[in-house]
Amino acid sequence: MRALAVLITAGVLLLSVVSHFVKQTRDALRQPLATNQEHYTVEPGKRLGTLLSDLESLGWIDTVPDPRLLSRLYPQYTSLKAGTYPVQGTLEALLVSAVAGKSVNYFFTIIPGWNLWQLQQALAADTRLSQTLPADIKDWEKVLKSEAYPEGAFLPDTYSFSPGERDLDVLIRAHQALQKVLDQSWASRSTAQLSSPNEALIMASIIEKETAVESERQTIAGVFENRLKRGMKLQTDPTVIYGLLPDFDGNITRKHLREPTPYNTYTIKRLPPTPIAMPSAASIKAASQPEQHDFLYFVASGDGGHRFAETYQGHQNNVQQYLRKRRSAQ
Repeated sequence: MRALAVLITAGVLLLSVVSHFVKQTRDALRQPLATNQEHYTVEPGKRLGTLLSDLESLGWIDTVPDPRLLSRLYPQYTSLKAGTYPVQGTLEALLVSAVAGKSVNYFFTIIPGWNLWQLQQALAADTRLSQTLPADIKDWEKVLKSEAYPEGAFLPDTYSFSPGERDLDVLIRAHQALQKVLDQSWASRSTAQLSSPNEALIMASIIEKETAVESERQTIAGVFENRLKRGMKLQTDPTVIYGLLPDFDGNITRKHLREPTPYNTYTIKRLPPTPIAMPSAASIKAASQPEQHDFLYFVASGDGGHRFAETYQGHQNNVQQYLRKRRSAQ
């Protein structure tokens, strides 16, 4: 009987000790995180014990639970996923988010047809991004490790990023996406007038600035293809405007069309030296696979699209139709 009493007493003591540590662990999980930071980043491969030690060293938690006991009592908290998570109240809330992989993501959108100055302004205005890019756009090619001037080097799309990421990180993703689309389009090219992926990118940027109607892109690409084949000048206003940036006031004049800049396709016979904007995937495809037809001219139709003509006389007729339509709308 005495031995039984000793065993019972020992069991009660053991149960009491276990209950103490279970309560201590539970209380530790429920403690508020002492920080003004909004996010916490779990790096790939980070283990529970390392996370707890990190939070203690940061001063975010006072009571540090034994990671071995915590793992036994709450095995679900051992499968942490890499990501950046909101700091919302307690240690347990942070662990729940990290296990669920509910990482905080922001989004940055590059608009089709943007030029580098517009992109620079948008990145600088986004306070969620860490600002690291050189102030001089010409130096962007160095940080991108690219030999080409960076105009047109970023695919218009929406890119996600986590808190604390750099503006450069977004640009790298957009550049990689552009390169993938360009390589794929060039591999299936049908153009006979463009000699390299870079020329296709230049052409795509012109197409992007000429029309917002996706169904027209390959038709317009075909016009430029035909003009190049015949040795004609492209004579496209958007290239002239780009040559005047960033000081262009929005009003293109006859004097501008005669001004000899490297981008003035009224004075040069082939393509300008670089893209003039950031083309969409649809424009890149159009440049690589132009529509086959005999059109040499196009002009705005007045309803958002364009009218196409094979002859200069037909083009002049389309111009007159456009002018009459514009006058009647005034």
